[in-house]
Amino acid sequence: SHALEVTTGNFMAHNNLGVALAERGDQEAAAFHYAEAVRIKLPDTALTDQDGRTQRLASEADLAKAKVESISLV
Repeated sequence: SHALEVTTGNFMAHNNLGVALAERGDQEAAAFHYAEAVRIKLPDTALTDQDGRTQRLASEADLAKAKVESISLV
């Protein structure tokens, strides 16, 4: 969470915090940070995409969502 306090638009910090929160059992907060990571990264990737990075990122977003949903079932 420190990285989020000292930076803006840091998709990796949101992703990493999402992972940590999910591991601690806070699925709701984890889902928020996974979504923020995708929200931040997707426009940047979409603007510069020439080699399928947008599709790969969308796939990663689907995987993150599935991960959160599977954790929620535990």
